[in-house]
Amino acid sequence: SFAAEGARVDHIAAWATARRGGIRLKASGGIQTLAEARALLDAGAARVGTARPAAILAELAAADAVPPS
Repeated sequence: SFAAEGARVDHIAAWATARRGGIRLKASGGIQTLAEARALLDAGAARVGTARPAAILAELAAADAVPPS
């Protein structure tokens, strides 16, 4: 269970490696930033649950507004 500490990248990666069939993982708990959400998605989560969606979406909007270098 992730209840005590929230979702961790290493946990999601382990679950993603072990899953069978069409199981889709949701990472939830303790996700505060866009970087954390992206890391969990990159590790194999299909979606994330957070209590801070507005802040994360604001980070995403700001990141999209910055032209690539």
